[in-house]
Amino acid sequence: MADRLVLTDTQQARLAIAEVDRRGNPVTPGDEGFGTITWTTSDPSVVTVTSSADGASATVVAAGSLGTAQISASADVGGQPLTGTLDVQVVAGAAASIKITADAPQEQ
Repeated sequence: MADRLVLTDTQQARLAIAEVDRRGNPVTPGDEGFGTITWTTSDPSVVTVTSSADGASATVVAAGSLGTAQISASADVGGQPLTGTLDVQVVAGAAASIKITADAPQEQ
């Protein structure tokens, strides 16, 4: 099940993983815990993702380009490889200044 997060081009958010069943219901974690957790982004020009020391959480940061990217977290749970995804859309933030543009010069 894919979820969605919307960030402005100057925002970041903490991400965390949790075990869920096929219908998205929470599952009590087993004693085995997560194996090595790998976080990836489908488009690093839109967002970057940096794992925490234990891998169970990460920080997603808008990288400057507007658009949509997918964050994936993969882990081995009790010998079973599992992957979760999150769609992240980066949109323009609030206006911060006014930009003046000029046409090409013309003779009078």
